[in-house]
Amino acid sequence: MKLIGIAIIITALAVVLTACGDITGGDIQPERNNISINIVGNVDDSVIREFVFLSQQIDIFDLPYRVQGAKIYGERIYYWYADSEGNIVVASVTHDGANRQSIQIPALGGVIEIGGLKIVDNGNIELVYSLTAGIGESTLIYGMYTEQGVEITSKDLSNIMPSDFEHIRLIEAVFTDEGYIALSVVVGEARHEILLLNSEKMLIGQLPVHRNDRISLLRYDRVVIWNQDSTDSTLREIDFDTGDFGDVLQLSVQNFRNLFCAGYDSEYDLLIFDGINIIGYELATVTATPLFNWVETNLGAAHEFDIGFLQSGQIFVIYSAIDTTGWNTELFILMRTSRDEIDDDYTVITLGGAWVSPEIRRFVATFNRNNQEYQIKILCYDTMFGWDAGTTRFNIDMIAGQGPDIIVGQSAESLEESLFLACLYSFIDTDPDISRNDFLPGIIKGLESRDGRLQVISNNFDIFLLSALSETMAQVGELTYENIIRWLSESQSRHLGPEWFNREWLVRESLLSFSDEFIDWENGIAHLDSDEFIDLLNIAYTLPPPEQFGFRREFDDLLNGNQLFDFGILYNVDSLRSGRRNVFGETELGEMIPAGVPSSAPGRHEFMTDIQTLAGINAGSEQPQTAWRFVRLLLLPESFTGRRGMPLRIDVLENLITASMTPSLVNGEEVPRTTPLGQRLYAMTDEDEAMLRAVIDNTTIRQRRNEILENIISEGLAQFFAGNATAEDAARIIQSRISIYLAERN
Repeated sequence: MKLIGIAIIITALAVVLTACGDITGGDIQPERNNISINIVGNVDDSVIREFVFLSQQIDIFDLPYRVQGAKIYGERIYYWYADSEGNIVVASVTHDGANRQSIQIPALGGVIEIGGLKIVDNGNIELVYSLTAGIGESTLIYGMYTEQGVEITSKDLSNIMPSDFEHIRLIEAVFTDEGYIALSVVVGEARHEILLLNSEKMLIGQLPVHRNDRISLLRYDRVVIWNQDSTDSTLREIDFDTGDFGDVLQLSVQNFRNLFCAGYDSEYDLLIFDGINIIGYELATVTATPLFNWVETNLGAAHEFDIGFLQSGQIFVIYSAIDTTGWNTELFILMRTSRDEIDDDYTVITLGGAWVSPEIRRFVATFNRNNQEYQIKILCYDTMFGWDAGTTRFNIDMIAGQGPDIIVGQSAESLEESLFLACLYSFIDTDPDISRNDFLPGIIKGLESRDGRLQVISNNFDIFLLSALSETMAQVGELTYENIIRWLSESQSRHLGPEWFNREWLVRESLLSFSDEFIDWENGIAHLDSDEFIDLLNIAYTLPPPEQFGFRREFDDLLNGNQLFDFGILYNVDSLRSGRRNVFGETELGEMIPAGVPSSAPGRHEFMTDIQTLAGINAGSEQPQTAWRFVRLLLLPESFTGRRGMPLRIDVLENLITASMTPSLVNGEEVPRTTPLGQRLYAMTDEDEAMLRAVIDNTTIRQRRNEILENIISEGLAQFFAGNATAEDAARIIQSRISIYLAERN
């Protein structure tokens, strides 16, 4: 073991434990077979203790669109969306996914947001939607249609809006049985309001609300306003008779994330999602009944979803997620089953960390649904203990040999350079479907620890891009520290980059990431008394301190040659051609070119791993091969979501480049395509491709973190940046302290 690393962790834990008080007393190991409940007040937890809701995925024909809402009417599940042609589609299925029906409201010629709809007893459908044809050109429309999709009536609600409503963005709409409608809208850029309409669709109330205020329908036609960010657990009822706010209702559930109408056939007034459980709530008795744990039911992480009871007592859940192909929608039916009836003849492995991302939760749900022999249990330490205490508890469990089998997120990253994590090469090299050659060589090499082990892996990454005007780069030459100092010294107006390029950032990144010359990690030797490091300190001295973070007039400074770098993130194959200006290519600034990071070996770029999908395997796991069965899922081609990040796999990258270079043709003429992130781009050119490949091929430096070294650097630079020490003095102090650290570490 690397004893210094363990000793440092134990020492740090001792300090934290002393401050945490009760956490050191008694056995605080969580009961991992129990279900987490985040509730206070009158709680009936018998349902969640005695029953589990098993999820069955229903085929809804690979729906490639974002479902904008769903509700129950009878035994049918209705859901609605806008298709690629701009039509509004209202579809419905029975609870087994059979007998799909749909109506289509013809293309309306713009971006459509459907606020909500209501199914009337005679089968007619009412809905409110917004139609945006251009910037600031939104129209709010109410419509009623037959169950065959024939328009009965339509009304432009923009005509009844107050005179100061120049631009309206619809967020959601709630309909009551008495014909009232509540609309949540954003007026202009940031003014949030609830608009109340009567049965004649005339404006009867205008309620100013806070950002992230939501509206929900409860039983008995009650409509309430609640805030998604608030912790006070209150609902404000809407009084349609007065067109104003009504009663304030106090719930006994803390920190809820979302509220839903349980449905007319439910015994509950509303359903609550607290981030962990789905809870049925009865207002009259102030009773919260946890129904099921979201993760245990093997549902993927979803920021927005719809849920409700069917007449049979089953629960439906529907949500949409985006991947490399665009949107896909999943529908699940949850069936309540006694825990005594469940066949639990399977092997349980644990996955956890101080925080478990929604992406990892989605993969866990998929793994558990598709495996009878193995099941993963999530241990999210911040949920069990709180963030600070959870991080401490995670470290204690790892040291004691009781940590999760699979370590994810920042917790995995914090264990690098130790022997707590297994080397993943031993699994990759024996896997029949995965090879080291599947991955970009510069990135996979950069993911290795300093001693050549691959302890963590993520299926995507971002590239940190420093770009510069070609004319300015010609003045500087190669981005060595000596050349940068010469260029800066030629004019007092010159500076390195945006103001967040602060002095400590540059030194820290140069020591930990940019340059291999300053620290020889393999042999444990520091070279910080060199002329190059002293040059680096003198460059850093010209930069602002962190507390002076701000933004200059970057365009002007870049254009007149006084600023060397501009900053960008390459997060997909198209990002160098999109955004507020091109990172590369011809812009209003002139020709921008990739510069790489400053070092004595210039031309290389830095990458950042995606914490969302970062994972490693506990070296002490008793089920390492089972743990690998999960980690390998992250590395398969179909696992790359494309939501954000460059793919680690070469084949996925090639497919994305090919797709980006393929023009979208209409009547033989190219039209811009819309990416999953909403960008409208023409096909990538050969020049674009060559630039992209050159950047990727030269991306070999991983952004690293080391809290101990960061503290040494910060303390060693304090007197120098205060003007009380020379660069040589600062270099000597930092050299001495880092040398001691490296000697102890090795």
